[in-house]
Amino acid sequence: MCDCGDLTKFYVLSREMRKYLATYGPHFTKELCEDAVSMMEDRDGNRVRPIEKKALGELLERAGVKLEHDTLHDGVYVHSMGLADYWGSSINDETSLARYVKDYLDDPDGYEGIAFWRWYGDCCKKGIVIDWESYY
Repeated sequence: MCDCGDLTKFYVLSREMRKYLATYGPHFTKELCEDAVSMMEDRDGNRVRPIEKKALGELLERAGVKLEHDTLHDGVYVHSMGLADYWGSSINDETSLARYVKDYLDDPDGYEGIAFWRWYGDCCKKGIVIDWESYY
């Protein structure tokens, strides 16, 4: 098994991104989350809008779901990803969506910042440049 430790050792990170990570860690601030979600489309090609963090908390509570590893706006991002990629297919109701958020963020095989690093990897692969200075 690989003990990769600090994932930043495996990426070439700009000084600006390193400053963001030093401030917030590998997590979504509200602004970064909103911008990341603004790039998402649902299965019908419609833009996805992020849920408010408070509304996400209420949805999770109604579903009986308690997150152990939700930092900053990571849960909001994952909720949006569930809507964009799986709603109407493998996720058909709010309870299933809440469980998806929990499964993603609290995955025992996961790691800190799993949603952030996956998003960043997707951006790199797609050639999307992030203006890190606008987020700190």
